[in-house]
Amino acid sequence: MSQKNIIITAWRDIWCKEAGGAEIYITKFAEYLASRGYKIRFLTVRYKDSKAREIVNGVEYIRIGSIFTYFIVAPLYLLLNFKEQTDILIESFAAIPFWSSYFVKNKILVFYHLHIYRTTSN
Repeated sequence: MSQKNIIITAWRDIWCKEAGGAEIYITKFAEYLASRGYKIRFLTVRYKDSKAREIVNGVEYIRIGSIFTYFIVAPLYLLLNFKEQTDILIESFAAIPFWSSYFVKNKILVFYHLHIYRTTSN
């Protein structure tokens, strides 16, 4: 069996100062898949003091754009670099999808993170 190429698109990675539970969850999932022999590329936003590319625990992190440009540069990056090489695409998002499925050839899986806001009154 040949190695499957999986791309994960996410707004943040676990090292971003605004990271939370969604980033912990998708990172652990990516690391699990990498430990099972999948080639994982995690496409996310570039932020201050982050490396453009690095491999951590078997996952290749590719950081591009900014919080203002990611929704434009991520689909273009996918189209130009991974359209034919992606076996599975995983979108991890909380509000606005990346529409990545239009820019790769094969399967897509969406992880939608629901935010619940609770108010309390005394």
